[in-house]
Amino acid sequence: MSNIQKAIIGALTVLVLGAAAYFFQDGLSDPKPNKSDGPENILAEQKDLLAAAEQLQMSIGDSCDNKKEANKKIQEIEKKLADLAGRKKNWLDNVPPLPDIDPDDIVMIPDADAGRPGSEMPELSSDVPPLPDIDDADIIDPDEYILQMAESEKKIINILQALKALCQEETEKPAPKTVSDKCSDACQRYKDCAAYTEDATPADLNDAYDTCLEECQTWPKEMIKCINAVEIKAPNDCVNFLPCQLPQFYEEKYLP
Repeated sequence: MSNIQKAIIGALTVLVLGAAAYFFQDGLSDPKPNKSDGPENILAEQKDLLAAAEQLQMSIGDSCDNKKEANKKIQEIEKKLADLAGRKKNWLDNVPPLPDIDPDDIVMIPDADAGRPGSEMPELSSDVPPLPDIDDADIIDPDEYILQMAESEKKIINILQALKALCQEETEKPAPKTVSDKCSDACQRYKDCAAYTEDATPADLNDAYDTCLEECQTWPKEMIKCINAVEIKAPNDCVNFLPCQLPQFYEEKYLP
């Protein structure tokens, strides 16, 4: 085989391989729509999902005793509905667009010649009934896929919203915080507040604590709890001690 023949064969091989790679890549970048994503199948699956939602609604009833299991099934239907919505969008995106119309191709109807016999418009008498009003909804075929899909989606969403409201799980309430009734805790708060006083020395703080301990022995337990319920994090927090000196305040909150 001559060098020229080898060169020709080599060039043909490159062309064949290049064309095969092009068509393979083109097939990947522009996949054909899946037949299962056609409007008939999407609508059929929507109707099946609607039937499942209605069946779930019947099984739950008016009480929704098993909220955890019900919410799990609701989420499964929501996931399937979202998948169908994605497939519907993909179908709509692949619908061929209407062809462009060149204005030059439009045939214009010539104006009627007023002199031509029969061209005059007859005058309508007053007893001719007016044309009936036409509702736009009457023009649209209710069997169109897009309308049926929208109706099915709306029904499913309405059912799911009703079930979610009925089967809402109650969040666990945190356990009530235990408030101390010890004088040592209450007096520590007085000491913390005294620390915000300008030029207060450690001896002054200890004196405030000891004085509080002596007086606290005569305080009602409800008053001590009222003081211990106050968190001291800033000087303004110390003002919250004042209502605790009023029996009508602390008794309302802490009297058993």
